[in-house]
Amino acid sequence: MYSLINETKKKNIFKEINKIRVLKYIWDYAPISRAEISKRIGLSRSTLTLITKELIYNNILKEIGQGNSTKEGGKKPTLLDFNKDSRNIIGVTIGLAKIKLAYSNIRAEIIKESEEKRELNESPNRSMEKVINLIKKLNISNYRKLLGLGIGIPGVIDHINGVVKFSPNLPGWKNIPIKEYLENELKEIKVFIDRETNLQIFAEKWFGGIKSKNFITVEAGIGIGIGILINDRICRGSNNAAGEFGHTTILPNGSECHCGNYGCWETLSTTRNVVNKAINGIKKGVRTNIKDYEINGKITFDSVINGYKNGDDFAKELLKDYAYWLGIGIANIINTFDPELIIIYGNAIQLGALGLKTINKVVREKALPILKRDINIKYSDFGKEAKLIGALGIVIKNTLSISEEHVF
Repeated sequence: MYSLINETKKKNIFKEINKIRVLKYIWDYAPISRAEISKRIGLSRSTLTLITKELIYNNILKEIGQGNSTKEGGKKPTLLDFNKDSRNIIGVTIGLAKIKLAYSNIRAEIIKESEEKRELNESPNRSMEKVINLIKKLNISNYRKLLGLGIGIPGVIDHINGVVKFSPNLPGWKNIPIKEYLENELKEIKVFIDRETNLQIFAEKWFGGIKSKNFITVEAGIGIGIGILINDRICRGSNNAAGEFGHTTILPNGSECHCGNYGCWETLSTTRNVVNKAINGIKKGVRTNIKDYEINGKITFDSVINGYKNGDDFAKELLKDYAYWLGIGIANIINTFDPELIIIYGNAIQLGALGLKTINKVVREKALPILKRDINIKYSDFGKEAKLIGALGIVIKNTLSISEEHVF
């Protein structure tokens, strides 16, 4: 188990489990008193005192002042919180065109970011060399302060063993033991990897303050992928491939999708689809000023967004259509998983209030009306940083979870 506590062979399993329970509760509810922790997780005051004393000695926790007295009066309780700068994390995302790295404290406050260009047919070994070079450029003086390296990769991932089973967006990435390779090369750094579609879940759960145990993240941009959290556990599927909701059939006999099917959600509600419609409309002579917002002579999704912001009716209709089909897919997600919360990230965030209004209208019309639902649909607060923050969250998730070796 790789955690904030020492990594030598554990002599007292129950003690280590209790430490993680204490750390997890403080993570979620800090600042908080010892008395409140004891009450909430059912540990005796004496046991809790011993645990927190050790964690403070090791600079992981700190006392940060006093809380309010109880209604009965008495001594004000001392409050505990993490010493956020006691440890550091590295997060990496490997995409089609870029490898991005973030170096942060344990509360995901980023100290340094960097990136390397990635070639389309770049080999796994070459990409790993670039990851190693980015890490070495950090010039970390004390690896003992480093909790670990979290990596987000698109595709089917064996997250337990750290193996990329298959990645359709990364040619040649099949059965690649990323964890083993990087840990052998980096020696002192523990590596954790997960599927790219789960990154937003890690970001929201560990750094976004989301307390919901049932929510879905929807990455909507040039493609569509979802992350699924049900009963506080990520839904992965029997082949670690859950989340490819973009390839569910929404319109039978519709346009051909790059996956080979027809009428997939991705053929109806992606930024690529918006751009194609804009280009076709301009070619047919539709009255629009979108062409005035071309970038490098090409229409982009930003061109359409800028056109809408400047009052262009054609741009507005394109974006409403995009949001409509996005809402159709989200309504199907709601009927399938019954979540409390839907969090949208990716380029779709640029739809702004128009997008949310349209999506909510469609969901009210199409989600199963028999059930009374109170579903919050929102944009992610992390914006473009969501994936990197999620990669950092992979490390915290593994740090503050009870290892399988401690499950009876």
